Amino acid sequence: MDAPFRELIPGPRKELEPFSENGIDYTLRIEVDASSQADPKFLRVVRVVVRWDYKGRAHQLLRELWRHRLPHQR
Repeated sequence: MDAPFRELIPGPRKELEPFSENGIDYTLRIEVDASSQADPKFLRVVRVVVRWDYKGRAHQLLRELWRHRLPHQR
């Protein structure tokens, strides 16, 4: 949310450094894509994917945010 729109460049997925919390290992990935529903100069789709295993089961949390820049904004 803090990144300026101009820094949200569609491209390869970015794997962040894995971390552990309370004995659970987490992996994180950030994805920035252009939207097929609007001009990519003005709309980006940002996804954060968190994965972890707990008690032998795989879990995943995905959050998606659409960021926009109006034509008159820089």
